[in-house]
Amino acid sequence: ILIGDENFSIDSIRNIKHYDSKGAYMLPLNRYSIEYKKDYIYYDFVKDLINYYEKNDVIKIPFSNPNFILMSCSSKDILNKVLSQDNFPKEVYIDDDKGRIVPVEKFTA
Repeated sequence: ILIGDENFSIDSIRNIKHYDSKGAYMLPLNRYSIEYKKDYIYYDFVKDLINYYEKNDVIKIPFSNPNFILMSCSSKDILNKVLSQDNFPKEVYIDDDKGRIVPVEKFTA
C-alpha cells in the first residue's frame, strides 16, 4: 500500500515514467495498469482506507489527511525496480502488510 499526503493521487503515479514498460492504461474504477514484457503492475486509488487502520498503525502515518494507492505487482523484482526508480515520489510511505509503515527509500534498501 502506497501512502501519501492529501495531494497524492492516481495522477501522481500516472506522471511517472515506468522504465522498460510496454504500455500504460487507465481502467475503470480508478485503476491504472502498467504492462511489461513479462510483468504487470496495477495501481488502485482507495478513498478512506484510513478507516480500516488500527489506532496503533495510524500514528505511524506521517500525514494528517493521507491518501492510499494499492500497488499490485506480478513479481517482487518489478516492485523493487519501480519503487527504486529515481523518478518515483520520495515523499511516499509504504505499508508492507507486515506491520511496517516506512518511507519508500527504507523499504527498498
